[in-house]
Amino acid sequence: MALLKAVKITALALLLQACNSAPAATSVNEAVLSASSPEVLLQLKQAIIKLKGGVPPTLASTVFQRSPILLLEHGQSLDGNGSPILGAHNLAYESFILQLRDTQCVLYYPKKDTYVVLSKVSCKKLEK
Repeated sequence: MALLKAVKITALALLLQACNSAPAATSVNEAVLSASSPEVLLQLKQAIIKLKGGVPPTLASTVFQRSPILLLEHGQSLDGNGSPILGAHNLAYESFILQLRDTQCVLYYPKKDTYVVLSKVSCKKLEK
């Protein structure tokens, strides 16, 4: 009986210690760029390639300056006559979201629920 009580007390102590050492919740907010430059665009392109693969997309110089969401359209496959092949792809677009996670600017890819830290990019919380 005393052994069972000791085991329960030990288990409770371990549980309390685990709760105290759990990391704090990360603050995640949609964000926009603080500034844009060729270096920022290059890091965004590299992050997109890392997240989804493929070739570097063409990005506007104003990307993420007004909206935290980027929608990339898939290029259409063309037949021998240059006409689009219907049904050649089943996704109309890929989405990416610029986020501020605590103090880090990241590019989030919802399709795979993952993100890349953008070390050379400065962003600010989107004020709605």
